[in-house]
Amino acid sequence: MKFRIAMWASAGFLVAGFWALFAVATFPSTSQRMRDILTLISLTCPISIAGIHYPIGLYEVLAANTITYALVGLIVETLRHRLHHARRFRITHYQSSLTSILPRRAFVKERLDLLLKGVFVHHTCVRLGNPAVAVN
Repeated sequence: MKFRIAMWASAGFLVAGFWALFAVATFPSTSQRMRDILTLISLTCPISIAGIHYPIGLYEVLAANTITYALVGLIVETLRHRLHHARRFRITHYQSSLTSILPRRAFVKERLDLLLKGVFVHHTCVRLGNPAVAVN
């Protein structure tokens, strides 16, 4: 789980770095291009919302976005971990209950089929190795 959270933090660092490189690459017309994609920037780099009103340096943006993504990753991975264990318990519990029910159901169904056909085979004859006795 630590590795996954570190991957989320790395993704946050890379996203902030990408937007910084984008701003540097399109410097002369940065304000026009940034207005067009401001929603996307705000979603992927939430610290940029504060950066509109206050001057924030590149290192602070990288650190803040890394921490933001790490916190989101912590929440997502915790929920995923809990849901995964709950689903596995539910499936395991369901399978264990089926394994105890299915043989009984099959046995009862087999007996009912034999009774409805008018043939009854006594289980002790089969267990002792005697040939099955059919009663009409």
